[in-house]
Amino acid sequence: TPISNEINSSIMSEIVGDSVYVYITIDPLQQELVGTQFKLNYDNDLLKFHNVIYKTKGLPTNYATDKGNYINLGSLITDGGILDNTTEYKLSFTTKTKLENIFGLISVGLMDAVNKGGKTLKVIMK
Repeated sequence: TPISNEINSSIMSEIVGDSVYVYITIDPLQQELVGTQFKLNYDNDLLKFHNVIYKTKGLPTNYATDKGNYINLGSLITDGGILDNTTEYKLSFTTKTKLENIFGLISVGLMDAVNKGGKTLKVIMK
């Protein structure tokens, strides 16, 4: 069977006290995934970005840049390794006010991925 040009990803979020945590996970399916990039939008009136904790195998270059109301984040592997289904990005935010829920405060915009062969992959967010 031919290998598709897709990977799966999921996003979950939770409120814990005065913090909001966002988890992005990767399932590369049959792809030899070497690069990811996500644009995570957030409401900067209610949330303040704190940091990202990366769970990646090997020695990838992990990055996150806060642009004020969105964060560019992801990983790039150049040493021959691959990103597998244990890859996770945990973003933390502090709340600027008491929140009852976080519905609509976080969304994913641009999503990019690339395999070892340099082929751009479609990211299916679940």
